[in-house]
Amino acid sequence: MAEKSIFKNYICNAAYTILNMLVSVVTIPHVSRVLMPEGVGHVTYAQNIVSYFTLAASLGIPNYGIREIAKNNQTIESRSKVFFEIFIINSISTMFALVCYYFCIIRNEYFIDKKMYVIVGVTLLLNFFNIDWFYRGIEEFQYITVRNGAIKIISLICIWIFVTSKKDIYLYAWIVAITNGANYIFNIVHVRKILVWRKISSLEIRRHFKVIFFLFATAVAVEIYAQMDITMIGIICGDTNVGYYANTIKITRMITVAITAIGGVLLPRLSIYYKEKITDKMRDLINKTILFIVFISIPCMVGVWQISDDLVYVFLGEAFMPAASTLRILSLLIPILSIGNIYGTQLMMVFGIERLLTVTVLLGAIVNMLLNSFMIPVYQQNGAAVASVLTEFTVMISQYLFTKKYIKTIVDKNIILKILIQTGCMIFAVALVHKLEIGIIIRLCVSIVVGGFVYIVVGFLIKNPLIKEIWNKMFR
Repeated sequence: MAEKSIFKNYICNAAYTILNMLVSVVTIPHVSRVLMPEGVGHVTYAQNIVSYFTLAASLGIPNYGIREIAKNNQTIESRSKVFFEIFIINSISTMFALVCYYFCIIRNEYFIDKKMYVIVGVTLLLNFFNIDWFYRGIEEFQYITVRNGAIKIISLICIWIFVTSKKDIYLYAWIVAITNGANYIFNIVHVRKILVWRKISSLEIRRHFKVIFFLFATAVAVEIYAQMDITMIGIICGDTNVGYYANTIKITRMITVAITAIGGVLLPRLSIYYKEKITDKMRDLINKTILFIVFISIPCMVGVWQISDDLVYVFLGEAFMPAASTLRILSLLIPILSIGNIYGTQLMMVFGIERLLTVTVLLGAIVNMLLNSFMIPVYQQNGAAVASVLTEFTVMISQYLFTKKYIKTIVDKNIILKILIQTGCMIFAVALVHKLEIGIIIRLCVSIVVGGFVYIVVGFLIKNPLIKEIWNKMFR
């Protein structure tokens, strides 16, 4: 019953992720061709700056909130108590971050385009209502999917109708900021139906401070090496190079998020298993998840590497062709981030080893800043891409080493071999497609379809057990 529930949650979370991907597939090409690399870079750089303050406002609460709500979801009273305790902490930190944003950015002459920074700052303001962690903690993935779907579709329509020239750059920033905020507002309206109000005097807010402090330090370190590359490219190279890097990293992370959708449903369930000491189920679930992620991420990485030129041309436009080499480098992140998500975000949170999680991401932040300092001045956005790959690999290995003493993950070498055989056949098939004299758009579509078809068919032929298991679950 538990596995069926997890699979159902995964389907909802996957639908949520796929919808986000589809919206991005439609909006990114449109925005890229309308605003061009410089315009995309200008908006992205402003969003990058506000993300540091949003991070301070969040205090690492999202993952902590999921875990605590999952552990205290036995009664409406217990989950309500935890919710209001964490919500109050989030509100105080958001207020503090808003004040800092005003004095550091709005009043600072270095940030010339004040209008843009006011617009993107709306996201920070609406962080008061960011309680997605609550819905994930109680495993309300169906609600999250439906809510997000409606808002994303409205956002897509608005972008296509109103963003038609370079002059609409501020309107585009408004649409993105309000879309994020709309999700939060719907959350607050809906949450009243599944909570009971608690008096402030009955709350124990201080008990969360210690863990939140370590998670905040972790989040800061993650943000440094996740966002500092864009910040440094903007300072050293300019908005155009930011545009090249920002859109290629979006493509890579879009694919990665789709693969790690399973991770979004694991944390609450693993927290329950760990609390109840159901070690066998926990280990089996983790081993199956890792194999599934390898099964999907390896061919995705190789596929993106092979079709990067066509993908950039069709998806972003000819003006972004210098970013094709950047995308090839960043494709290596797909399996690294996907596997790292399991060991870091999921297992280290479940085991309560937030201090060690902080150590791993601080290590990543230091490695990233050092590599960026040397590589961006010489190789521009490609240097940042190499730095990101090496940083994430370092973090993934360190997180694996810290978690292996808590639970031993075993990967079936026979299945890994079959995945590599399938991938090799896929590479050969896509290479043959690229020898055909057909248009770029047709070649891109045929490459994706043929590559995926060959990968699946070969899996059936060599009897990869993952194929059979996925097939059975889909049609059960």
